[in-house]
Amino acid sequence: MALIAGTKLGPYEIVAPIGAGGMGEVYRVRDPRLDRTVAIKVLNSSLSASPELKARFEREARAISQLNHPHICTLHDIGQEQGMDFLVMEFIEGESLADRLRKGPLPLPQIVKIGSEVADALDKAHRAGIAHRDLKPGNIMLTRSGAKLLDFGLAKPLGMAATAGSAPLLSAALTSPNPQASPLTLAGTLIGTVQYMAPEQIQGQEADARTDIFALGAVLYEMATGARAFDGKTQISVASAILEKDPPPIPASQSDASGFFNDVVQTCLAKDPELRYASAHDVQLALQQVARTTVSVAKSPASGRILAVVLAAVCLVLTATAFVLWRNSRSPSMTVGPVRFAVPYPPAHVPEETASFNIAISGDGQHIAFTAYMGGATHLYVRNLNDDKLVEIPNTFDASAPFFSADSQWLIYRSETKLMKWPVSGGSAVMICGDCADRHLTGAVATADGDFILSTFTGLERVSANGVRHQFLAVDTAAHELALLTPFVLPDGHTLLYSSVLPDEVRLMALDLRNPKPRFLFDALGARYTSGHLLYGEHDAFWAVPFDAAKLRVTGTRFRLAEDVKFTASAPQFAVSDNGVLAYTRGSAGEISRRILWLDRHGQETVVDTEPQNYFDQAIAPDGKRFVITYQTGKEQRIEIYDPARGGMLRFQPVSGSIQAPVWTPDGRDLVFTFFEAAGKWDLMRARADGANKPELVAHLPQQGWPTSISRNGIVSVMLSSGKGRIAVIPLVGSTEMQILHSTVLANEQQPAISPDGHWLAYVSDESGRNEVYVEPYPGPGAKLQASAAGGMRPRWSADGRQLFYNRQNAFYVVPVSSTPTLAVGKPLPLFEKEVDAGGAIGAFDVMPDGQHFLVTREVNPQPKEIVVTIGWLDYLKQSK
Repeated sequence: MALIAGTKLGPYEIVAPIGAGGMGEVYRVRDPRLDRTVAIKVLNSSLSASPELKARFEREARAISQLNHPHICTLHDIGQEQGMDFLVMEFIEGESLADRLRKGPLPLPQIVKIGSEVADALDKAHRAGIAHRDLKPGNIMLTRSGAKLLDFGLAKPLGMAATAGSAPLLSAALTSPNPQASPLTLAGTLIGTVQYMAPEQIQGQEADARTDIFALGAVLYEMATGARAFDGKTQISVASAILEKDPPPIPASQSDASGFFNDVVQTCLAKDPELRYASAHDVQLALQQVARTTVSVAKSPASGRILAVVLAAVCLVLTATAFVLWRNSRSPSMTVGPVRFAVPYPPAHVPEETASFNIAISGDGQHIAFTAYMGGATHLYVRNLNDDKLVEIPNTFDASAPFFSADSQWLIYRSETKLMKWPVSGGSAVMICGDCADRHLTGAVATADGDFILSTFTGLERVSANGVRHQFLAVDTAAHELALLTPFVLPDGHTLLYSSVLPDEVRLMALDLRNPKPRFLFDALGARYTSGHLLYGEHDAFWAVPFDAAKLRVTGTRFRLAEDVKFTASAPQFAVSDNGVLAYTRGSAGEISRRILWLDRHGQETVVDTEPQNYFDQAIAPDGKRFVITYQTGKEQRIEIYDPARGGMLRFQPVSGSIQAPVWTPDGRDLVFTFFEAAGKWDLMRARADGANKPELVAHLPQQGWPTSISRNGIVSVMLSSGKGRIAVIPLVGSTEMQILHSTVLANEQQPAISPDGHWLAYVSDESGRNEVYVEPYPGPGAKLQASAAGGMRPRWSADGRQLFYNRQNAFYVVPVSSTPTLAVGKPLPLFEKEVDAGGAIGAFDVMPDGQHFLVTREVNPQPKEIVVTIGWLDYLKQSK
């Protein structure tokens, strides 16, 4: 029964109705005693008629009245008048989130702010032992002071035993044709609003704090997309969707481009409560991490958009003007320096680190192509240098080794094992062949007659325009040749240059395609020829030298062309056109300097007090009190141990030469590492961490390889790298015979991590087309399970083996692992996103035994993520002579 203005409920006087819901009507009232405006909710008579429900309501209301929080609507009083039970609450002026969502989705900063405030409110309630159980947009008010969580009318003390009428039942309530119906609380109905219910609520199980976390995930999803995470024409169809389906991922255009926010939401919406965040406080911290890692705009959105447009226009004009002036108006009598301009990577993308060549330029100098890494996958882009237009090639989530056809009309690239070509003028990609591009393609070039030369870890192949393969040069294993890289055809059309990778050097070789017999030229990385000059890398430096392409000899003094070219996978990342337009990825010049950091599970960092060096491949001791780390000095790699009890960083050099990838034995006494000697000899060694004994040989490695982990029963996992990545295991006791796992698998497998008890093996494989983390029983039998989602690298176990950590680019995740009764992995839980270095052979981070802190490195002065285009450098060289 609606109450009219002037009606009194105890001392409170009705002013006007505010709204109504399944629990009752809400009115604006005046409290004359304190001369203030409050809100009163008058409960439905059906609730008041049940002594049991009424008693439960009064008990829960008393508990809720203890909640004093800036983002929770305060409950002032509870009363009864004329047979009507009512609640007296804080009066809030503002707009409900439900009303705001009718206008469309919210921007990410606003979503994060509202979500953080609601999570903070839920955390307060949960710590007080109260679950809300009806979190939805209609129960969130947006005010000038922030979000306010309303309507704890269905709240329930946590841990309270179920009573008749308190647990939700699937009955006639689900057959309602109106899925937007208000919540009902009578026996035989659902408690809550169906669209935001957790699976356990629908199934009639007890609700707890994780039930509210599920509802918060549904609200976050709706704020980001403007659509409900779960919807349907009837409540039964909605309930079915909640139990059986996952909502579509949140598009990057409505979220953060890295996908971390989507991971946070999907974790909240996990079907199994054990796989959700453990607390609302964890959700709040995750949202704060999203806020820290999201690129912010100017304080004024309008001025920020105007500034962005102006800068883009200015950049476009300057780029096009410089390019056209250089190309059309060069004066041979005027000596000018090279003209450079930057092409930034797309937001949230970073240069691909694993491809030998990830940048290409068309022969006419009009287009550049490059691969960029984002969200666990590699994407391929083409930019027109005349109009600054950037195009992402569709369906290139694992592309590599881009190059242009000889006539500059096609972009060719690898996708899985396929060789594809895309018309530069626009259109759809065409498959050249379905199985001719090895996953480990290290470079490719087009010939003038329309064929393609591909280099791999196993040799050189020629692929015809119709996809016929022919290998014409194999890797010389007798000479300890590891791979062939970056082929390039000289202007005569039959002379091929390529790089031959040996354990301690990279040689530039020449080959006549008519009569293949390699000829050594000089030490160089990734050479390219243009206009009488050879461009190449050597010892992290980038050079141009006059070169006679007919006689294959250097004819003048070399010139250091750039100071900041990035070197990746043994090759400088650059490309040059036939008319001398140079494009390269910026990187660190010379020796890299990195700091060592500790990160907690929320991404908060602490700097380790050591001098920066080129650190990588860190490993924490089993006691958590020390760590060992590799560093590069000149051509050698050495090891240091950080031990605060002994004064900090200590040199560990038991043998003379390069030692790499140290891991601790389970007792923390010894280190196992790779010792590299000349002539391609790799040994697995063991030595006391305190230097008390001479190192002993564990095993000779058949190829380049590194230890990655050791179980408590003495099983060492090893990552081998010659051709395809391979996983091996070696016992430390008894027979030390190496066993190579999955030897017939075609995929690249790397970074194995054996569980502390030695029963499970985690590793990375690209069998799906991108790197993912898998777990399988060791030594078997049993099927493997995928642990990561949307990409993953560098698995690490907690000491108890119940958690598996990995990272995807700069985002860190933890996966629950159970072995009883059988192996099971949970849904990845996002922890934080933080800029860290990619790491060396065995990984970018390590985890403390308790899983609470991460050891990482970060470059001290990282270069911008951009491509530098240089024009006029060739004229400058000629005029400077």
